[in-house]
Amino acid sequence: WTSAKQDNFERCIAWLTASGGLPFMWVDNPEWLAFLVEFVPAVKCPSQKTLACRLIPKAVEDL
Repeated sequence: WTSAKQDNFERCIAWLTASGGLPFMWVDNPEWLAFLVEFVPAVKCPSQKTLACRLIPKAVEDL
């Protein structure tokens, strides 16, 4: 898992959250985190704070 893949993962999480109108807290859902551990163990899931304060604003800026 590279830093480029992590960056892309975070961009995708931001877009998925915004486009689906999902609450930011979904990224801290234990079922989601267990899914990541099982299927993408190297990924670091961003917190809802990171999503709200950095990732979503960056996605909007990149429009």
